Amino acid sequence: MLDASNMTDHQKKVLYDILIELSWRERNCWLAHTAYMYSFSEVAEVMKISRSSVQTYMERARKKINNMRGYIDAS
Repeated sequence: MLDASNMTDHQKKVLYDILIELSWRERNCWLAHTAYMYSFSEVAEVMKISRSSVQTYMERARKKINNMRGYIDAS
C-alpha cells in the first residue's frame, strides 16, 4: 500500500501533480490497484465496469505517468 507518511513534501507534490493529470477513472483505477492492492477484477467490481476497461484505464494512466518522468527528474 502507498504510504504518504514516509514521503517528503516534494514527493507528495510530484505525486499530486501526476494524479491531477489523470482522468477520474484512470486515477481511481490506478489508486485502487496500486495503493490499495486491488486486483483488476476487484477494481472492476467496485467501479461497476468491465475488467478490460480497468486494464485500458491502467494502461492510459501508466502512459501518462511515464510521460511525466521528465518532469519528475527535472524537479
